[in-house]
Amino acid sequence: MGTNSAEPACDRLLARRDVLKAGLVGAASLAALAVVRPASASADVVRDTVVVLSLRGGFDGISAVVPVADPHYYLARPGVAIPASETVYLDGHFGLHPSLGPLQTLWQGGTFAAIPAVGHPDRSRSHFQAIREMERAAIGTTTHTGWIDRFLSSAGSQPAFHTISLGSSAVPQSFIGPARELSLARPKDFRLWAADDKDPGESRRELDRWRNALTQMYRDSPTILREPAISALATVDRLRGVPEPSTAADYGDDELGHALADLAALIRGGVDVHLAAMEFGDWDMHEGMGTVAGGWLNDHLSVFARNVSAFFQDVAGHPVTLVTLSEFGRRVHQNDSEGVDHGHANTMLLFGSGVNGGRLHGRWPGVGPEHLDAGDVAQTSDYRDVLIEVLQKRAGLGDYSQVFPNHRYAEMGVCHRR
Repeated sequence: MGTNSAEPACDRLLARRDVLKAGLVGAASLAALAVVRPASASADVVRDTVVVLSLRGGFDGISAVVPVADPHYYLARPGVAIPASETVYLDGHFGLHPSLGPLQTLWQGGTFAAIPAVGHPDRSRSHFQAIREMERAAIGTTTHTGWIDRFLSSAGSQPAFHTISLGSSAVPQSFIGPARELSLARPKDFRLWAADDKDPGESRRELDRWRNALTQMYRDSPTILREPAISALATVDRLRGVPEPSTAADYGDDELGHALADLAALIRGGVDVHLAAMEFGDWDMHEGMGTVAGGWLNDHLSVFARNVSAFFQDVAGHPVTLVTLSEFGRRVHQNDSEGVDHGHANTMLLFGSGVNGGRLHGRWPGVGPEHLDAGDVAQTSDYRDVLIEVLQKRAGLGDYSQVFPNHRYAEMGVCHRR
């Protein structure tokens, strides 16, 4: 958030147009403090920061976690299969794409797991439809809110810092609903230029002047207008104490690297982030995806591995769980353009000290002709079960049915309880 050299409020009441120019009112609609602690939880219970990383476009799970022991995989993809000899060893049945090599240390340390053949009930091959249903997570119901919003709404009334989305100007559909979340491209941009360009003492006095002016201006306004405006300044104030992103961790100079570095800075700065959402897109590889010697897939996986590895180095010692989602996987057989088209079941990746890592979870169906589901990897696990387990065991979720209606949970053992 920024202003362009707004005059100090001093002893006068700010004109409404000055506040609008400062961006306070618009930003405040996203800046209200979120409430994310479950009602049954004690205020002093430490919970993980849960990071939901959406791989937009349709992540090709079997190019990332490769079924090296399945000859049908190589028959189905003569031009784009990842050679078994090039993969990073996992368990003899699967190997990592070599560009994911930086994550091998996490696997060996038991803080990285994979869940293949994960899907959801909606079989749409439309990006828009699949994303909407995955983030709504309420198929078969008339519920229109997102699952993250319902998670917040099911929580208690004890204040915590925001549930946030980072690195994208688009608010995730999983945030849709009445709960209050914050969306930031970069936390460093959520500031008052006039205040932040001054010495700390004067900056504090300027923030106090803005706060007093807003309180007066909105004194007779409805709470729905008054509280977000004041909360916006509280957010600016809180973010001022956050350290700069680390230069020691080897993040990339890209949107994912910035988002993860910013989140790590918030966590290291003591900001009480309970859930963060971010995106890493452009996985829709219908043509020219490449294999291991460069190309679209190789480059994307390299960006992913570098930044996730740097993030967990950066937040070492802090309780964090990161889970990946993608709207669908890809078809098993390659197309005529050296790519793969929209499929269904996919692979989820899970990272963190609370993960039962160093192994694959769920049941692998195989990719032989008799095992495929209309040309796709057959679904054997439901993505909601992974999310429920993460939220219950690492983030204090109680009754999952409020968050994931019309679903019967099947525990998978992907996490251990705090």
